[in-house]
Amino acid sequence: MIDLEISNYNGKYTHLNTERSQNVRPIDLARAMVQVGQGSWKDVFNLSKFRIGELVCKAFAFSNLERGNLILQNRFNKLNQSEKTTISYYFGQGLTKLYSEKFLKIKWLFHVDDYIDLIQFTNKGLSTSKITVGKTKKIANRPDLIGLERKNISHIFEAKGSSIKYDTSVMQHAINQVSQIKTYNGVSPETKTACYFDLSKKPIKGIIIDPENGDDGIDIQLDEELLIKRYYSFFLENRQYFSNSFRYKNLEFLITPVGMPSIYFGFDKRLLDMNVADLLSEKGLYYNTDTYLQNYSEDSEHVSLGLDGIILVDERKF
Repeated sequence: MIDLEISNYNGKYTHLNTERSQNVRPIDLARAMVQVGQGSWKDVFNLSKFRIGELVCKAFAFSNLERGNLILQNRFNKLNQSEKTTISYYFGQGLTKLYSEKFLKIKWLFHVDDYIDLIQFTNKGLSTSKITVGKTKKIANRPDLIGLERKNISHIFEAKGSSIKYDTSVMQHAINQVSQIKTYNGVSPETKTACYFDLSKKPIKGIIIDPENGDDGIDIQLDEELLIKRYYSFFLENRQYFSNSFRYKNLEFLITPVGMPSIYFGFDKRLLDMNVADLLSEKGLYYNTDTYLQNYSEDSEHVSLGLDGIILVDERKF
């Protein structure tokens, strides 16, 4: 469990504006860290499952459940500051991924820098956010993360994680960054969300703000079909290594061990036969979000499944 303080959403997302809790376990954080964060998913292509294992181990080594609450492990405090900063970065990215799945039903959250060759930016001037929580001297260029529900339905994110305390200057920079995006493929993004996760809290606390912004900003053009092809290409190109079959909720997943004994990473077998156009439409993969992302029954205690069909399985305690 983590705590969330959510504010300033408008329209059909207004109902999110309140203090909430979200069920998050180390295995969920591990899966999400593999999937998002600059260099995480990209490095999977270069370093294969060794990179996956590294990120999974970070989540299990430095997070823990204490009376159901997600907290940092005590050993985290023994790290030097550069190590703390790196781990905090990945935790912030992973927790943003999990928030986006649960509350905004986002299937694909990706780091802009890992798909930069597929994106065109047209800068029409600096946009000024109407939300002020602190002061920052950092220049707001563009946010790091884009989320997709389905074709041309986008959400913009900036993720921050800190193990020290809530820093309003860092949050202001995140707010300013998401405020820079004006349109996505010709339409306004559904939301623009600045996410700050204070890892020093017990449980970890997320401050979530969707800021208003002015009329200026960056226009994004993105070839979504090419992006989704690349997103899943690792599994398709390395199909021979996913030799184990795992049944879960009447679905079949193809998995492979990663990094440590009895930890498996894989994907929904249906992805092998689905075309990209269907994936981006309402015909795509569907999982009941209440079942898969919130209510963990006994048989799912050691399984984490994303809305994109990617799964992490921990069989050490089965």
